[in-house]
Amino acid sequence: VFSYITSVGGTAAYIAWIAIIFTHLRIRAAAARQGIDVKTFPFKAFGSIWIYRFNLVFNIFLLLVQGFTVFETPFNWRSFIASYISIPTFLLLFLGFKVWNKTKW
Repeated sequence: VFSYITSVGGTAAYIAWIAIIFTHLRIRAAAARQGIDVKTFPFKAFGSIWIYRFNLVFNIFLLLVQGFTVFETPFNWRSFIASYISIPTFLLLFLGFKVWNKTKW
């Protein structure tokens, strides 16, 4: 049970970091589109925009490979579900929220 809980928690942590990085990138894009210099922000993150783009791709990669041991022979379907159930759950809840509340993208 402990390994199942840590698998779900690890996946949720990667999803949370992906959401944080994505939000950061969207805020910087919105500021650039409105002509606001990011140097005027009261709080600044280290580095250029490419660090955050790489970090987003890297976290998506880690999210997808964090449960790679379930694909070893023999295939362990219980560990597969525990490792990857958070991804469709997050997508279902996120899309359900967007549809239910009719919010903009």
